Amino acid sequence: MPITGYSSIDDHLFGAGAPYFLLTKILVVDDHRGVRTMFRSLLEKHSFEVCGEAPNGKEAVENARKLSPDIVLLDICMPVMNGIEAAHEIRRVVPAAKIVFLTTAVSARWAEASH
Repeated sequence: MPITGYSSIDDHLFGAGAPYFLLTKILVVDDHRGVRTMFRSLLEKHSFEVCGEAPNGKEAVENARKLSPDIVLLDICMPVMNGIEAAHEIRRVVPAAKIVFLTTAVSARWAEASH
């Protein structure tokens, strides 16, 4: 049921014709270029804004500081700085960012470290 005077909750919150997902900036972090490209393509196909990419945790922290993403899609096993260490730093520099771990190599040790 629409809020009185608005056609959707998005219109109520963000103005007419501005769906929430268009206002969400996403940083994609993975050491494999093909994975980053695949996620960028998938997200942009559905009208999400990919504000940047990074191939390792160190660059992820630097890009998060510069770009202030709303969401960080973060691989765990990466060179230079792994995703767990990067997540702790990103939370420090952009506390409002939501972090989503995406990885194909998970062990109990990594899962425990992410808490």
